[in-house]
Amino acid sequence: MMRHLLFVMTSIALVFSNLVKADVEQSSGKLHASLAQSLPITTDLSPTADSAIGKCVFSAVNYLEQKKLIQKENDAIIPLLNSDAYRQAFRLLIKASSNPINPWAAYALGNLYQAGLGVNVDPEQSFHWYLRAANEGDVFARRKVANDYLNGYGVAVNPQRAAYWFRKGVMVNQVALAYIGLSNSNIHGRFMPKNLEKAHWYYQRGLVLLHTLYKDKVGAAAYALGIGELHGIGVPKNPIKAKQYFCKALAWHDPLAASALVHLQKESYS
Repeated sequence: MMRHLLFVMTSIALVFSNLVKADVEQSSGKLHASLAQSLPITTDLSPTADSAIGKCVFSAVNYLEQKKLIQKENDAIIPLLNSDAYRQAFRLLIKASSNPINPWAAYALGNLYQAGLGVNVDPEQSFHWYLRAANEGDVFARRKVANDYLNGYGVAVNPQRAAYWFRKGVMVNQVALAYIGLSNSNIHGRFMPKNLEKAHWYYQRGLVLLHTLYKDKVGAAAYALGIGELHGIGVPKNPIKAKQYFCKALAWHDPLAASALVHLQKESYS
């Protein structure tokens, strides 16, 4: 898990950090300065006392310990699903789904009800379990819920709710960070001619979208903003604010935030 965290943290940091390097450093600095003035101000991230961050880190440690136990439980279910022992898997999934930090179990139950594996096909039950997993932070379940609202599968058609769950499920990695990646390409002339004007436009769109998603309480957006604060990408380095963002991300069911908080805590004592 820690290796995965470091890979993700490094990958996101590289996407951002390349924006301020190499032969466009001066122009990129101007880009960031003008961008900082145009970004929406996050008003609900008030200064957090060390004790509050300490409690958050403690919650992160507890979360990771529980996830280890949950993973063992899930590892016993996966072979049953792979061997078509759906009825036996179903019983274990029902038990596992009682833990709110195990959204995978709820998501798997949604799949069983959707496909009629070990149970009768039941669109309403399928939606019920997908929605539960989505509320517990499962990205794939959020996409399923969005599609169900869009197509009226197991629930009444509701384009507004579909859009809401698509934002939560796909907008950070597939859109916001994609914008920033395109900005990086335009700055360095990768796969396209250098164009600082386009780079500014893409970079602004990406960061504004992250802040918008943060206001929607999207954990992945809070995590990405925390990475920016941690590495000083477009803003001065601010480890405390990074931890605040990670705490928000953890509260909003982003699993990487727990590992980030524990990793930073260990670094502070090393």
